[in-house]
Amino acid sequence: MYDIKICAPTVADDMVLMSYSINEFQKMIDICDSYSKHWRFQYNASKCATLTFNENETLDHQRQFHLGDEKIPICENYSHLGIDCNGNMSVSP
Repeated sequence: MYDIKICAPTVADDMVLMSYSINEFQKMIDICDSYSKHWRFQYNASKCATLTFNENETLDHQRQFHLGDEKIPICENYSHLGIDCNGNMSVSP
């Protein structure tokens, strides 16, 4: 994305979604939710998290995402496959 190299390695049931738009991100989540219902499996929103990079704090109230009827927790740090990420785009192994 732009000059940022994005790798989203996945293992088993891990997944990463990325978007520049709040609305488009929610649409991707809705697609995953619809797909899971079609194939009769379920995502667990409490095991999901959203992390926003370089966001203006005034938009905080707009970035509440839902997986079906459940809210997805918002976090300031996130670990994916052993790599810790934060909202300033810093990572540590």
